[in-house]
Amino acid sequence: MYNILNNTQEIASVDDIYHDYLSSFQFLCKQVKRIGDLNDGGWDVCFDEPFKVKTNHCLVYSFGIGDKWSFDDEMAAVYGCEVHSFDPSINQSSHRRSDKVWFHNKGIDGQDKIHHPKPKPPMMAPSTPWIMNTLRTIRTDLGHLSRHIDILKMDVEKSEWLALPDMLTSHMLDDVGQLFVEFHWKVEPQ
Repeated sequence: MYNILNNTQEIASVDDIYHDYLSSFQFLCKQVKRIGDLNDGGWDVCFDEPFKVKTNHCLVYSFGIGDKWSFDDEMAAVYGCEVHSFDPSINQSSHRRSDKVWFHNKGIDGQDKIHHPKPKPPMMAPSTPWIMNTLRTIRTDLGHLSRHIDILKMDVEKSEWLALPDMLTSHMLDDVGQLFVEFHWKVEPQ
């Protein structure tokens, strides 16, 4: 693994590290299943050892839902996973969606903060501030700091660039079985 990332590292060098990491083979999975929709919202999950999701004994963190619940719902319904779904942008209060799916009205970031999103058409009025937390804070708040996370999924519209360096340096990914990230390459100043 790379010995990387200190607090002053530039986004450009992080981009280079991610590109190098993503273009190198980590593990060739032979048993891949599409979970959720075939299009946007579904993800390919590896069922080879040692990454195989153990039915009824699995924990999934899903960051960035929008209106696409198929992955989260299927991981809970078919595999019996405890699923925690996070998205501050969909204007829903935290709630229990089903027997095994919990929705949390917060997002993932490289630091704990309140984010004030810029209004976007057609919603031109100021939106509600978002609670953004590090993975360590989220795991601590949920009592999961010592639990293995089978799958951590992120489709968080550029917040991955802020969250991943913190996850790496804090070693919060050390006990994550599978990490799924949809990268959004246009990096804008915060």
